[in-house]
Amino acid sequence: MAWVVEGEDVGECTQRLERCAEGIQIWVKENACQCDIEKTEAILITQKRNNKEQKIKAQVRVRSHEVKYNIEVT
Repeated sequence: MAWVVEGEDVGECTQRLERCAEGIQIWVKENACQCDIEKTEAILITQKRNNKEQKIKAQVRVRSHEVKYNIEVT
């Protein structure tokens, strides 16, 4: 499963991904499925080079788990 969002900056994309995570939790519960949060990854693709510090610090919260953006990929 993949979530793809578009936004003006790292913060906006992170917030949108967190909303996706909330929605999938509801879907998983309603459909009696399981989701392994430990396997969740996040990447950020951007043309802007000046927001590296934001990418390093940003994390997507999925329940009580925090997913950092994979800097090696970005």
